Amino acid sequence: SKEEGGMGFGSGAGGQIFDAGGLLDDETAGARPDDAMSQRDLAWRLDTHRTLRACLDHTTTSSSPSLQRWAAAAIRNLIAEDRRRACGAIAACASQGGGALLKYDSFTNSSLVETGGVMILSSLISSDDADTRAHAIAALSATIATTRGVQASLDMLSEVTGAGAAPSTTSDANVVRSVLQGGGLGPSLAQLLLSADDSVAKMGLAFAASLVGPILDNPKGTTGAVRPAVSTGTLFDDDEDGMAAYREAALNLCTSGGVLPSLLSLLRNSHGSSRGSLNPSRPTDLRKTAMLVLAAVSQALRYLGGQWVFDYIEKNQGNIICSPDDLPTETAEKVLQAISNFEKEGVADLAYSTVLQSGSSLGGSGSRDSPGSHLAEAASVILSGMAQISPATVDYLARENAVMQMLRTCGENSGMMKPSSLRGDWCPRSLGLLQVIGSVVDKIWKLSRQNHSEDFADSSSPAVDLLLSLLDGGSVPLLARIIATKIEYHVQTKAVGTILLKVAACEIVASLFGIVRDDLSGIAGGRLYTAIDDAEGGGYGGRQRQDLTTGCISLLQSTSVHMQRYGGGD
Repeated sequence: SKEEGGMGFGSGAGGQIFDAGGLLDDETAGARPDDAMSQRDLAWRLDTHRTLRACLDHTTTSSSPSLQRWAAAAIRNLIAEDRRRACGAIAACASQGGGALLKYDSFTNSSLVETGGVMILSSLISSDDADTRAHAIAALSATIATTRGVQASLDMLSEVTGAGAAPSTTSDANVVRSVLQGGGLGPSLAQLLLSADDSVAKMGLAFAASLVGPILDNPKGTTGAVRPAVSTGTLFDDDEDGMAAYREAALNLCTSGGVLPSLLSLLRNSHGSSRGSLNPSRPTDLRKTAMLVLAAVSQALRYLGGQWVFDYIEKNQGNIICSPDDLPTETAEKVLQAISNFEKEGVADLAYSTVLQSGSSLGGSGSRDSPGSHLAEAASVILSGMAQISPATVDYLARENAVMQMLRTCGENSGMMKPSSLRGDWCPRSLGLLQVIGSVVDKIWKLSRQNHSEDFADSSSPAVDLLLSLLDGGSVPLLARIIATKIEYHVQTKAVGTILLKVAACEIVASLFGIVRDDLSGIAGGRLYTAIDDAEGGGYGGRQRQDLTTGCISLLQSTSVHMQRYGGGD
């Protein structure tokens, strides 16, 4: 009966209630003889909490590699069963309006981190047995996925019951932190990524992606304000947006154990003449996941480094000695090391080549689910992060005339707002490209002011040349359309994407007018205002197009009203 102990319904170890999410609502069901018992009944009678604890104990028995291997393999499937029961119990409770008690508590939510289970699995990644390493990686990936799935179900239940925050005791961020503390990132992960077996490499990539995925999937991961400085404090202690653990994992991915070169080996053609040559021998899904991991890392570095890192690197390249107060902390040094690794490995070259070789327009009318579109979008996100923190990346993109190429890649104006199939409906798929253009234009304008101010007296300024190229590429109508786009505040995900796109467009406009202000020859101003007047003519669908300056003023006015209404007037 349900009151009895043992491996049937158990004695309630870990606070477990064993109805397995309402799988058997009839208490008489399953009362068949053992020889006729179905697999469903066997799974129902399994005490997952106790069995998981036993398997975790067996994985620490180094005297028996075979036992370690099978225990690690069993943990992955037990965690999947744990997720099924937990989500089933939550769904059953929600179907009753939230009035009933949960009949099952997930092991990953209540015991796995506290009992050191994640640390044990992380230590197995360094096992001498290849199968044990692979099973441990798979179990950790399943653990993170289960924690996120159960938390999402609890959030749904809290909405149904109106109880506010979901009663989760363990978030996936805690699991990620335990993986980092247990040494889960290092040479063992790099070996998996270097494997010639695509299935093994895919397993390692899935694990890496699970650690940093929310940086791209969640708007909070890439919409936070860029930090002005990292020279004081510990950045990972500041977790206002809940992304600190994932950013710490991203930082570790590119600074320890040779993981970064291993990731790039999946993308780069080792027999190609250029470091930007893509590897056609690897499956597209494998290359796409590797590119997404790099994109998440670049966005984490952008947030952690900010403008301070860009200025610090620029000063060092100019042989300007920084004062002792400007010396970075240990975390900042790690960020600088990560950026240096990106530059040495030629990540910007690879990403830009991927955008050019994608063969599809991110902003046009083509299919947004094409493999080339996926790779190009992920590559543009990499560049959007690196362009804000790496002077070498800005110099490279300027030399390659990347702004014009990316402007063409944006394609037709009508495609700018198409949602991303990689990052979710909240993000327009051309956002990365527009952010790259904005970063490059802004950096070149500011560098021209600092280093070549006398060049603004004629048309030879790099900033003026860039402005003329943008005008020739039809940037003004594109920017005017984006700025005039209506923000649908009632659809939160759509509003976030529209606002981000408007911010990127406004940064470009601000840089263009900044170049005009500094240009003493007047050439830039004359060309810009002519382009604005020309674009004010015939609009889309027979409607008159709003000009760029009017659109910016209207946006500023509407934003001010909105902030006064919802921001307390500050």
